[in-house]
Amino acid sequence: MEQSKAGFINDIGFDLYTKILNDAVRELKESEFSYMFEGIEAEIDLPETLVEFDESALLPTNYVNDNVERLNLYRKLSQAKTEKEIIEWEDEIVDRFGPAPKEAKYLIEASKIKLYASQCMFTKVTIRSKRMWAVCPKPESKIGTHFYDSGKFQAIMEGLGKLRADKYQLVQKNDIMRFAIQDIDDIFAVTPFLKQLLNTH
Repeated sequence: MEQSKAGFINDIGFDLYTKILNDAVRELKESEFSYMFEGIEAEIDLPETLVEFDESALLPTNYVNDNVERLNLYRKLSQAKTEKEIIEWEDEIVDRFGPAPKEAKYLIEASKIKLYASQCMFTKVTIRSKRMWAVCPKPESKIGTHFYDSGKFQAIMEGLGKLRADKYQLVQKNDIMRFAIQDIDDIFAVTPFLKQLLNTH
């Protein structure tokens, strides 16, 4: 069973796997087990932010040989809720398998970016050519309604004005808003930037 899961993840990718898992749990909460949540106001879930960049972010097979072990490590990383937990995960793999190769370092950084981009309520972040594109949630979605009505969108705008001034653009295509942000040197510059952005509001 675990071997087949590992093969499934290899086929569809880790991000898509975790999204399918989270969507399935959410659907069960809203349907089959909805009676357990009656009378409880639904909490606003943070988006499962998709992070994209050109570098490979994974645990190479020549670093962690066993498919099941790799699956368990991916699962544990996906459950990290804080940067401290991500760092502890990194410490664990270094202790067990030796210095992390560049692909693993990119995976760790992608997890940090996902953590903080999700707190900004961005649904997708793309880093390429010293720029970052951050996609806002659709206005008609539950997350989008909260994002725009709670003042989060305005706070992000004000924060970008302080941090980047004339080096960002707000672009709208159909009903999707996205920020195009310049002067992002590489993926390792994204986490500090997102933390600064969150601290401005």
